Amino acid sequence: MKYKVLFLIIIVLVLPAFVFAAEGLTPDEKALLTLLDEYKSRMPDIAQRMLNAKDNETVRFGADEQRLINETANFFNTLLKQGKGTQAFQTLRGTVPNWKTEYLGIERALMMGRALIVQKVLKETLIQFYNDNPEAIGTIYGEMDIGTWVKMQTKTLQFDKDIDFSSLATDDHL
Repeated sequence: MKYKVLFLIIIVLVLPAFVFAAEGLTPDEKALLTLLDEYKSRMPDIAQRMLNAKDNETVRFGADEQRLINETANFFNTLLKQGKGTQAFQTLRGTVPNWKTEYLGIERALMMGRALIVQKVLKETLIQFYNDNPEAIGTIYGEMDIGTWVKMQTKTLQFDKDIDFSSLATDDHL
């Protein structure tokens, strides 16, 4: 009998929190949360590390960096196939009451992965440019990161933030 009462107390106290979190969400918003849950389960260690990081901390991943890049690329490919972008998540931050405890870590992880992908693509593009245009060797080319994303501090890793950068060259004909 006491286990039945304990079970009922748990159901009454715990279940409403989960129902409340999804209450009032559209089917699209629920699908987005399901997608976040999937990626949170694929890299729970990284999501937890990002959740636990201080706001001004820059988190480095070492051996896990490539896994983060791969999972982030898969995440964005899934979004693109659904015809969505990160703007789809922006309203969820204010709508889902448990965002900071349930989804902030995976949001930060995915945005860190996005920044790492951008840096990797820019570097590989520059290398490929030199390989394809050996006459450009000696001419200064590069890329300059602009904005808060460069520091990759956890407080700036949000779905509503963008990535800005500039290309630098001394010869605009190459």
